[in-house]
Parts: sequence; C-alpha cells; structure tokens
Amino acid sequence: MKRYPAFLDPTLTLEDGATLEAHFSSEDFTAQFTAFSPFVKYQGVNLQNLTINENADQNAFSLNLKADKVFLTDSIFVNNVEINNILSNDSLLFNIKAAEDTDENFMRLNGNIHFAHNKPAYIRFDESTIVLNYETLDF
Repeated sequence: MKRYPAFLDPTLTLEDGATLEAHFSSEDFTAQFTAFSPFVKYQGVNLQNLTINENADQNAFSLNLKADKVFLTDSIFVNNVEINNILSNDSLLFNIKAAEDTDENFMRLNGNIHFAHNKPAYIRFDESTIVLNYETLDF
C-alpha cells in the first residue's frame, strides 16, 4: 500500500494497481473520469475493488461508486455496495445497494432530494427495501 499524495488527503491510501482515466472538454462543457483501486483505506474504512465513474455535462452530474466489499471494522463488512447519484435540475436522484437480495441483511434505498433556494431540502424515498436478519423493515 502506498500513501496517495498528501494534497488529496493524508488518510487516503491506495494499493498498487490504482488507475485514473479522465477526459475533460471545456469546449463541450463535459467531464468524465473512471477510477479504480484494488484496495482503498480511508479514515478507518477499507474498500475492496473500488470503481468510481463520474460524468458531467451542461444537464447533469452523475457519480457512481461500486465496491466488492466495504470493511467498517476487521469483522464487520458489507458485500457488493453500489451508490449511484445523478444531480440535475436542483434534484439529487440516489440509489444505494448494499449486499445481495439473498443475503441475511441487505438494503436497496432509492429516492430524490430536492433543493430550493433558502428552503430546507425535501427528501422523498421511492420504493426501497431494508432487510435485517431476513426480516423486512417497513418505513
């Protein structure tokens, strides 16, 4: 493991094999990047096979993250984590997936956060599922 340059964050460590590919066009007002690291350590959280994809243009900004495994501690981890976001027209659409549908514990959280000037953000949850010990939580 190597420390990533301190100008990003001194608590960020990436494993050898980490990559970043980026394309920017001021003329077209677009930006795209894809990053990958076999293993990431960041402020006590470890991620295995992290992939980050970002796309931005005049209409929207999307940021998608996927990790094979997220370690919260040495013995607490979540498999197959995905976070997908699209920011457009004062709204953030989000989808969060944690674990597989067949696992004892899993989550599918979907929703929208609407932002307005000088007003609190409005959060709406779309159809979502949280299962703990094979029991579905209603919310």
